[in-house]
Amino acid sequence: MISQKITPSITEIAPFICQSLDEGKRVRLTVTGMSMYPMLRDRMDSVIIEKADSFCKYDVVLYKRANGKYVLHRIVGVHGDSFTFAGDNELAKEYGIERANCIGKMKAFERSGKTYDANLLWYRLYSRMWVCFFSFRRPLGKVLRLIARIYKRLK
Repeated sequence: MISQKITPSITEIAPFICQSLDEGKRVRLTVTGMSMYPMLRDRMDSVIIEKADSFCKYDVVLYKRANGKYVLHRIVGVHGDSFTFAGDNELAKEYGIERANCIGKMKAFERSGKTYDANLLWYRLYSRMWVCFFSFRRPLGKVLRLIARIYKRLK
């Protein structure tokens, strides 16, 4: 017998995610894509999403774009009842996302079998630093990747 791992798209499972969050449950999703790198790694890290009554600058939020696509990005600006989002690995911002389109926010993330709460001091400092240095992301990312390569070679 041949078995095949089936990975549904987030669009296919979104109704179940929304229902679970509405029931007060947390949802664990494996990250796909590079938009939140280096904080979240493609197919290696998972996020734990929970329903939220409020969203603040620096929160990582699962939201639905006008085109129907679901995205997990960080709030980099708050303007009344709408938000500006950007992925940690992106150079463009996405403006005018309404609160009604926000589904839930990241409570924690999992990496290499360990769970890290989004309220940890080092994580909050990282979030603020990354948003503050938005204009310097490309060169900063190159430096971080170089440091990671050197670190791996020294191991």
